[in-house]
Formats: sequence, structure tokens, C-alpha cells
Amino acid sequence: MVHTAVLGNIPFHPVLHNADLLSEIFRGQDNSTLARSARCCKAWEEPVLSVLWYSLGCIIPLLKILPVEVDETDGHYYLRKDVSKDDLARFKRYARLVRRLLFNDTVVQASFAFRLQQLASGEVLFPSLRDLRIYIEIPRLSHGALLFLSPSITKLLISDEGSHEGDAELFESHVEVFLDALGALPGQALEELVFTFPCNIRLSSIDHFTNLRCLSLHTFPFSGEKKIFSRLQYLTRLVSLTFDTDGLQSEEIVPEISLAALEKVKISGETSNVTRVLHAIDAPRLADLELDLETSTMAVTQSCCVEANARFGLSLREVTLCCQISGLDDHSSTSTSPLITPFLAIDNLESFSLIVRKENRNSSLSTIDDLCEAVVKAWPRLRAISIDHGHLKPSNPAPTFHSLIYFALHCPSLQSLTIPLCVSYFPQPEEVPLLSHNLRQFEFSPVGDLEYLVEFAYLLKRLFPYTEVSSY
Repeated sequence: MVHTAVLGNIPFHPVLHNADLLSEIFRGQDNSTLARSARCCKAWEEPVLSVLWYSLGCIIPLLKILPVEVDETDGHYYLRKDVSKDDLARFKRYARLVRRLLFNDTVVQASFAFRLQQLASGEVLFPSLRDLRIYIEIPRLSHGALLFLSPSITKLLISDEGSHEGDAELFESHVEVFLDALGALPGQALEELVFTFPCNIRLSSIDHFTNLRCLSLHTFPFSGEKKIFSRLQYLTRLVSLTFDTDGLQSEEIVPEISLAALEKVKISGETSNVTRVLHAIDAPRLADLELDLETSTMAVTQSCCVEANARFGLSLREVTLCCQISGLDDHSSTSTSPLITPFLAIDNLESFSLIVRKENRNSSLSTIDDLCEAVVKAWPRLRAISIDHGHLKPSNPAPTFHSLIYFALHCPSLQSLTIPLCVSYFPQPEEVPLLSHNLRQFEFSPVGDLEYLVEFAYLLKRLFPYTEVSSY
């Protein structure tokens, strides 16, 4: 609890002038505590208001400053009388304090939004807004997003909340108009742009967002007049990129692009399409690669892994691979080695995560001690590794306790370890070195029956005395 008496004694503290820091300090405090803080000292009034209005989960608190009423049939807010100069001044006073805002398109009536834009006369109503999230549910009723245009916006999320059947063009028009207007603002500072809907729009303004560092797209065209992929290379400061290949046709040629600043990429989609896209990207600084692949054969999935290593192996530090393997025979046990060995040539890998499932429930996947030994020798700088291929039957091959010894001896920086583990038998205590390895988290999927729990705990403690243990 923050004591108001204490606050009253420090009215001129520099923290009062930092809204971001104040917001962190008061996180978890209720509004009544903040109100008392404002009343106890005049110097605290503006700082407290900056916290109260820092983040809004909806626009309604601001709308209620104006003379509004709610239409009971559709829930829209509308003006019951015209906005006076005093009303507008109060609205501006609090609007300028807002840093984060979520706007739902079904809240503001069209005439209301139009009147506010008229009264603003081109003035930016939200000069401090940084994080804006726009949810477009019914495009034909969507009004008011342009009210929030501000060059201070650094993070923008636009979400598709409805089916939009018959309204797709109108929806795309709303998005294009808003982005064009934002891109045209002098001094616009957009750094992060997220679309959660199929991006079948021109995005003609994307070249104007020269400060963009993070971009997340969903199902966009790779060719044609609305192509986006080839234009990504003009975003010279882009550091993080997330997209899928659902918009890529099998007969399309993927244009080669160079992304000199790119450090992190996440790609999902059909495996062969992802492979083609990987081949088209030149990113010499890429350190973090995440692939989420649709169901394909082991050979096709391995080819994608080989391509990833060929393109980015020199710079990669973190790899995450999620996939499902098809074409496995009944009652067969297939090694995960083809999914791991392509990356063993990466000397400086620090984190590796493999989540693999099989399409045929009557088949199984396996990882064995020899593969774990190859992993630790190839990646001595590992900080985290996770190998998860679902539940294994007791008869399936799995790493034994010897693999844990390998990790303890060869990976001194390892902090997190997740693997399937054969728990049917353990080595003798004298075979397990007494170490002070700093592993903090060990998670395992038991293969077989763990009958000797005390022995297991004792041996594990010899290797990893500081770890927290759990099973999955």
C-alpha cells in the first residue's frame, strides 16, 4: 500500500515528471488510493491523473466527459447536444495523458466521430498515445479510428473481430485509410505493427514507416498488385518479422529480399512453402528462428531444416521447430535425428526447442543417447534445450540417465533442460560425477515406470543440485 502521508512529503520528487515510472509504481493500486494521493497534495494532482489515464481498456471513460448518451438498441454512444468549448477542453486534457488505448469500432456513432474530428480541426487529440489497438468488428458501422491518429504511436495492432462476409472491401478500406493517414503524419514514430487478419490490402503506406522494427502479418499476397513480401526490404530497421506462407501459391516465384537488420523471424505454413521463403531471405544478422510447419513427411521437413541452416547457420543463436510428421509406418519407431542434425553445424547455438508430433498414432518418434551426445558436443554454449515428441511407450527408445551426464559435463551454461527420459534403470552412483552444475529447470517425460524414485532423486542431485524438477 502506498501511504498518502509519505507522498505528501515528496511533492517535488523527479519521479512525478515520469508518467511511465509512476505507472509502474502504482501498478496494482486501486483508483481510490490514487485519488487520495491527489487530494493530499496539489503537486500530486497531475502525476496521479497521468497514472489514472495512462492505459484505457476502452474509449468509454473519455466519451463520458462529453454530453453523450447510449443507444440501447446498438450500444453506440451519441451526442445528446453539441460539444461546448469547456467540454472539448476537458476531453483534450485527459486525452493527452493516454499512453495505451483499446478502441472497439462499434462504440462511437458516425455523426459523433465526425463532429469530434470537426472540432479537432486537424489537431492531434492524443499527443502522448504510444500503444493503440483497434478492433474492427462491423466495418459498415466502423467509425472513429482516425480520432486517434498521433505521430507518437509506436505500437499499432489492428484486429479483425468479425466474419466480414460482404464487407471485406470496406474493412480493407478502413485499414488502408488509417495507415495512409498515419504514414503521412510528420514525425510519425511507428515501431511495431501487428495485423491479426488476412492482409489482402495494398499497404501502400508501409514504405513510409521507416522506423518500423517489429512487423507481424497474416496471410498476405506474395505477388500481384497487392504484393507485400518484396517490399519488406525497404524496412531497413526491421528487427523482428512474423508471418505465414498461406498466401503463397505453389507456382509463384518468391522474390529474393535482403533484410540487413533482421534478428528474429517466425514463419508458419506449409513446409515446402516455408522452405522456398527461407531460400529467398538474406538476413546476415538473424539470431532467432522459429518455424511452425504443417504436416509433412520427414524428408520434406528435414529439407526445410537443411535450408534454414544453409541460409542462417552462421548467425543463429536460437532455433524453435514445431512440426508434425506424416508417412510413418504402423508400429515403427523413427528417430528425430533428421530434424536435429542439420543444425549441429551451428557452433554458437544457445537455445534449441523441438516440438514434434506424428500423424500416425500407431507409430512413434524417438531420441536416443547417441543423439544427445552429438548435441552436447556440437552446442557447448547451450543455455536451454527442449525435445518434446509426445508420450512414449515403455518399449520406445529414449535418452537414459547417461544423457543427463553428457549435458552436465559438456554444457556448463545450461539453465533449462526438457527431454524424454528412460526411468526403468539408472547407473550406479559411482558412475555419476558429483558436480555443482547450475541447471535451474529440469523437465522430463518419463518413459517406463519410475519405481526407484529415491535413487533417481539422489543421482539427479549429484549432477544438478540447484534444479527444480517436474514431469510432463
